[in-house]
Amino acid sequence: MNLRLAAALVATAFALSACSGSDSDSEGTATVPDDQVIQPADGTPSGFTETDLGAVSIAVPSDWDKQPEAQPADNITSTVWRGQVQDGIATGGVDVRVITDPQQPADKAAQALAISAMATLGGRNIEPQEIVWPKASSAYFLEYEAQAPIPTASPSASASPAVTPELATRTLVLDLADGTQVQVTALSADSEDVPAEVLSTVVVKAEASKG
Repeated sequence: MNLRLAAALVATAFALSACSGSDSDSEGTATVPDDQVIQPADGTPSGFTETDLGAVSIAVPSDWDKQPEAQPADNITSTVWRGQVQDGIATGGVDVRVITDPQQPADKAAQALAISAMATLGGRNIEPQEIVWPKASSAYFLEYEAQAPIPTASPSASASPAVTPELATRTLVLDLADGTQVQVTALSADSEDVPAEVLSTVVVKAEASKG
């Protein structure tokens, strides 16, 4: 079956789906500030495996399980990895959503995600941060601790149906030059460093627009 961690990932990411144009007025590739909250990785981290998804590439821990690609809406392609399963529980994962003809630009999409997370996942005082991301026309970053149930990977009569760990959750929302939007949400119950490290490996495969 698909990722059972989706109770957190889908609830976090699905609020951002849809279908009309986004703004894109970036002038080429800007320099990432040294003090920016998240920095693009300098290559693939040790122990990670890179995957090319067309609009972007991403690297995840090599022991994470890639799930079958899904299409939750006509204009959305979702690729999910599940982290290690410990005691029947998936403890981390990432959902990469590539959205063609998005309903809203990255700033509004990030704000919608923040509102959804505060309402449904126990996140508090979530403020999207505008950032610079190589080859993206617009980029926003969110970080918070979610409290969402992660169902057991293989439910049984003796297994608890769900637990509610603290999930370090990080999201990157990118508008690309061709009008595509990419939303990447990574979370982990093991380490607050893992989600940001996964997001740092996102590489946009097309140049930002100029002028």
